[in-house]
Amino acid sequence: MMTLSNFNRHTPVAANNEGDEAIPESISISPEVATADLIDKFSRNFSFRVALTDEDKEKAYALRYEVFIEELDHKMSTLGDRPLEVDEYDGSSAQCLLIHNDSNSVAGCFRIVSPTSLTEGGPCLLPVEKHGRQGISHASLHPEMMPRDKICEASRLAICQRFRHQMGGNAGPVSKTIFDSPANRLILPSLFLAAYSLAELLGNCHLYAMMAPTLPRLLKKSGFNFVKLGDTIEFHGRRNVFYINRDLADSGMQHELAPLHHHIYHQIEPQAARYLALKNQVHRILPGNAARIFRKKYSVSRYP
Repeated sequence: MMTLSNFNRHTPVAANNEGDEAIPESISISPEVATADLIDKFSRNFSFRVALTDEDKEKAYALRYEVFIEELDHKMSTLGDRPLEVDEYDGSSAQCLLIHNDSNSVAGCFRIVSPTSLTEGGPCLLPVEKHGRQGISHASLHPEMMPRDKICEASRLAICQRFRHQMGGNAGPVSKTIFDSPANRLILPSLFLAAYSLAELLGNCHLYAMMAPTLPRLLKKSGFNFVKLGDTIEFHGRRNVFYINRDLADSGMQHELAPLHHHIYHQIEPQAARYLALKNQVHRILPGNAARIFRKKYSVSRYP
């Protein structure tokens, strides 16, 4: 699931979990906006970090809790009574954080889910296959038609509220802070560039996502040519299942965003290699204990 909460957490849109109007048109990036100067500012202001430690993973879970549970009021699983949103797919996911360099705070996050779990007995279906099955009618692009070791899903994309207030260029009554920057308008496309880059670096050719219908339309202005795989379904609001691969991404990518894509790809590349090395080590050393370790540390309970 990919969604962004509304700028105003108390609006009817957020309360009803609809999602379609939660992303204002002003945050989409048209070609003339993605200037070299803006990309340079973004590259200095923000860094992507693949979560390799429990501390970083919990930063992603905390932001997800803040956005999906506190703001959007989604009924999602939590880590006991701690303010961390965790589910059964996190044991087979690579978490990635967008860090605001000056404050060292988490501006955004997402995860790449693999159908092969780190944990024994973990889920072997992608979330779109379990929760979005009724929204997939495209026969040739169905996940079942692809090699299992080449598919993945991008989900749990979240952006911290303080940065969302600046993405639309309207801080409201809030005074200028270190979080204010025109470069914040690149947060949304950068997260998708990072998700696509991380998926590819982890060896996946086929990327799926469940998104509110508005989000792909906005992203198309930035060159992301997602293919809608079927009808709209209800899953934490109105959602469609979408698909993208390298050919679709490369053919649609705006030339103006290519330097940003290049920067993000090479920033994530060594981290993805370390993630894969760590994942392989866990498989070799703890094939039986991995499930127990994850369940003990991240045993989840339903949100009341």
